[in-house]
Amino acid sequence: MITKELADYIESQLSKNFSKEQIISVLKSAGWSEADINEGFAATSPVAPPVIPSLKPKLKITLDKILLWAMGAVLVALVVVGAYSYWNGAFASLSVLTSEAMDNAKNSDTAFYDTTLAIDFSEIKNTDNSISLFPVDLSAGKLIVTAKGAYDAGDKDNTKGYMFLSIGLGSSPVEGEIRVLDKTIYGAITKAPSVGFLPVLASFENKWISFPYKSEDGQIADNPFSAFPAVDSSIVNKLTPEQEEHLYQLTRDANLIKMVKKLPVEEITGEKSYHFLFDLDKEGIIAYLQSAENYINSVGKNDSALSAFDATSFAKELDKFKDFQGEIWIGKKDKQLHKISVSFAVQPDETKEEQVKINVVSIWSGWNEPITVEAPAESVPFEKFISDLFNQSFYNVNNTDAEGYLLNDAFSFSSQSVGNEAQIKIKSQLSYFRAEGEIFWDVQMQGSYAGVCSSNAFVQGKGVIETAGGKFACRDSTNSYAVSSKLPDKSTYWCVDSTGFSNEVTSSLTSTSCPAR
Repeated sequence: MITKELADYIESQLSKNFSKEQIISVLKSAGWSEADINEGFAATSPVAPPVIPSLKPKLKITLDKILLWAMGAVLVALVVVGAYSYWNGAFASLSVLTSEAMDNAKNSDTAFYDTTLAIDFSEIKNTDNSISLFPVDLSAGKLIVTAKGAYDAGDKDNTKGYMFLSIGLGSSPVEGEIRVLDKTIYGAITKAPSVGFLPVLASFENKWISFPYKSEDGQIADNPFSAFPAVDSSIVNKLTPEQEEHLYQLTRDANLIKMVKKLPVEEITGEKSYHFLFDLDKEGIIAYLQSAENYINSVGKNDSALSAFDATSFAKELDKFKDFQGEIWIGKKDKQLHKISVSFAVQPDETKEEQVKINVVSIWSGWNEPITVEAPAESVPFEKFISDLFNQSFYNVNNTDAEGYLLNDAFSFSSQSVGNEAQIKIKSQLSYFRAEGEIFWDVQMQGSYAGVCSSNAFVQGKGVIETAGGKFACRDSTNSYAVSSKLPDKSTYWCVDSTGFSNEVTSSLTSTSCPAR
């Protein structure tokens, strides 16, 4: 006899997709009769067979999702690659960046600079004997000039700044300091040459000389970037502010250089910077010179100097440049110039295979940061300095003892100056390494400092340092180098490196960058 319990059980098992035969087998084993089981099945509500979903719609949805995921992955990859490329300057244009850098430099009141000029004339065999009178060692074959300082052009009527200057040729460097403020130029010789006819200058070491100037006379430019290539300052001073601005725009928009290669972003003076190799755009330079000449001639019809301005002579000089190589770094964020390196050669005599090789490296930092310039406590007017110089020179020439030694105090050095001689020689030699390092990077290895410590220039410089009592140390790698020496009679070291650092430090060299001060 069918019961509700039997009917409910059968219905529940059917809903769980058990087959009829399986349910019958279970019920028979539990003692139910076949008649009761059949009646129980008849009493239950029919269960619809399970619906088997079509695989085709599901497959279509899956393919759509896969396609969307793939497109999303591609987009993400493009964003990542694009961001990386942008960060490394792949989309940066040298012409656009240089124009921005010119604008930003022109609009900046202050900046710090560190520039080294190296002139190698060792290939020149026959020099005029008259230059042997110059109080330097011409046999060295290389002149190195370094200028390190800062300027502040915020007050156009009272430009101020300072510069540490070193001029070295062989073993006789000349060093000095210049300060500009309150419409006065102050200068001091901090290291005078000790050969030739100028030992008399030693008596003026560390004595300040003053020379007043008037900014309206144009003796000092308001801003180093206010001058224009191929345009003399006397010409610029004849132009109105509006005409100067037009000439600046001509310069800004001119094609003076052209990109050779983009290099990875590099950090210079603490700033991530775009990095390019460049060459001179001779056609662009000639076009610029012609447009500048036409403009100056047109605005100066009634001025003999302006109407006679001729820029073609400058264009002719371009053909004398040989093996030009340029390298520039422009900040990613501030779009300011942070470093520029230029090397080239000139051939004075076309009939001789002799070249003068020139290399310039300039590092810029601290844009729009404040600078401090103080006037010396004491200074001698320039006119008095000249008078004393000539009087002392005359006295020296006409007063010698039996052995030919000059009797004037200018030739007697204090023990302190003699003690400082070795330190000065070491510092000067280390400063020369900065130019040699850039020449090695640009010319010998074309993009690497690896091996610079064992180069001929560094080995020779090591000898100079050790002869002066220093302890030479040098480390190099592909992207950087550092060289230092312990200073005689001091517990400190003087160190220079590829970032432009040049200063006294308290610890010895342990890596390819100078230790912190």
